[in-house]
Amino acid sequence: MNTYPDIAVVLVTSHGTVKINPTTQQPYTFNVPENVSLTLLNAVTPGVCNFWDTDDTQHFTEYLLKKLKNEEEVEILKNDPDAFINSLVEILKGYDVKMLNELYENKKNKAKNKDYDVDEEQFIYHYDKSYTIYSYNEGDAVVNKEYSRNNKTEQNESAWNFKVLLINKFGVPDLIRELRGRNKQDKDDYISFEDIINFLKEDNVKHVIFLDLSCSNFVDVEPSPQTSLSSIDEDDEEKEDDSEDTSSQFIQRMNKIQRNDRRTRRDILSSQSKSRKGGKRKYKKKFTRKRKHTKKRNKQRRKYKMTFK
Repeated sequence: MNTYPDIAVVLVTSHGTVKINPTTQQPYTFNVPENVSLTLLNAVTPGVCNFWDTDDTQHFTEYLLKKLKNEEEVEILKNDPDAFINSLVEILKGYDVKMLNELYENKKNKAKNKDYDVDEEQFIYHYDKSYTIYSYNEGDAVVNKEYSRNNKTEQNESAWNFKVLLINKFGVPDLIRELRGRNKQDKDDYISFEDIINFLKEDNVKHVIFLDLSCSNFVDVEPSPQTSLSSIDEDDEEKEDDSEDTSSQFIQRMNKIQRNDRRTRRDILSSQSKSRKGGKRKYKKKFTRKRKHTKKRNKQRRKYKMTFK
C-alpha cells in the first residue's frame, strides 16, 4: 500500500538543530508550499536541548501507533487535527516527570559534579515553553530546522529512535531513509524541515501534523548558494509590528539571551576532555564503569555535538 494519507502524522526522534545566519542573526526559514498546511508541536523551545531517553521514545511511539488504530481517534484526526495534537500534550508531559526530577537533583548537586551540563539548567528554565503548538498555512514562513543521525551508530539503535517517522502510513517509513537512501557508512545524514514538507507535498499530502521531539540547539552556519535553506528577508528587521511575536522574532530574542550561555557551555565542554570528539553519547559510553556517580549517564540522550564543514 503506497498511498500517502491526506493528513500525515510525522514524529521526529532524531537530532535537531536550528541554523542561524551569523550575518543577520536570524534563523533560516522556508515557506509552506501551495495547497499544504502544517501543525507543529515543538517539545523544546528554540535554543534548548531535549533529554528524552530511548525507553520513553519507544513507549510514546507505540502509544501513538495504537492511538491511530482506533477508529474514533482516526475520525478526530480527519475532522479536527488540532484536537488530535492537543490530546497528546499531557501524555508527552507525563513522560517528563521522572526526567525533570533527575535534572532538578543534578542541579541541586551541581557544585559537587564537575560534569554538570549547563544544558540541563536551560531545559529546566525554559520548560514552561515546552510542547508549544504552532499552525501554519500556505505561504507562511517556518523555521527550517535540520534533522540528522549517524548511520553506523544510530540508524539501528532501536526500532523508533533517531528517525523521522511517518506514523500513519503503512510500514511506518523513516523519512531520513526515504530521502537519503539506506546508508551504513560511519557518517551523518541530514534532512531539513523543508525537505520533509516538500517530499510529502509531492505525494499529495494536504496537512502535516509534525511532532518534533528533537533538540533545538542553535548553530551558526554561513549561507551557501548550494543550500535549500532560505534566510529571512533582512528588510523584515526594519518593520515594526505591535502584534504577538512570530516564531522567528521569538527565536531572535532567545538567540541574543542565550549566546553567552552557549559560549559558557563550549568552554565547559572543551575543558572537560580533549577526547570528546563523538559528542556526549560517545563520552557516556567511555565512562560506563562510573555510571553510579551520576544519573545523567544512565540516559540515552538525543543531544549531539554537530560539526559543520
